[in-house]
Amino acid sequence: MFGVGAVPAVFLALGVLAMPESPRWLVMQGRLGEAKAVLAKTSDTPAEAELRLSEIKEAAGIPEGCTDEEGVWKELLITPTPPVRRTLLAALGLQFFQQASGIDSVVLYSGSARPWRSDSPRHRLYSSPRSSWTASGGGRCC
Repeated sequence: MFGVGAVPAVFLALGVLAMPESPRWLVMQGRLGEAKAVLAKTSDTPAEAELRLSEIKEAAGIPEGCTDEEGVWKELLITPTPPVRRTLLAALGLQFFQQASGIDSVVLYSGSARPWRSDSPRHRLYSSPRSSWTASGGGRCC
C-alpha cells in the first residue's frame, strides 16, 4: 500500500518528460529554431505556427526578421561588441584576482583558524554559552 502513492507521481514525471518546452520561453532564451519546431508540432498548419511565432516575437520585442543563427557563444567569444568585451574582461579579471589573492581560503578557514590557545582567558571569553559567536559555531574547541 505504501508504494501506491508513488504511482501518480511516476505517471506525472513521465508526462513531464514527454511534454514540449514552451515556445514563449524558448523565444525569450533566443532559441527561435527550437520554438519554431515546437510550434510546428503543436499547431494545426505550418501557417498557424508561423503566425504564432511572429506574435510571440512581437510580444517579446524581437524584430520580425531576426533568426537564431548567431549563437550566444559566437557573440561572446568570437565577435564581441565593445560593451560585451568590457563586461567579459571585467568578469574574467575579477575571477582571476579573486583566485590569485587567496581570499577564498581566508573565508573558508577564518571560522576554524584561531590564534589563541584553548586555556587562555580570551578563549574562555569567546566560548561562553551566552556568546553569539559561540551560537554560530565559532567557539567550538578543536
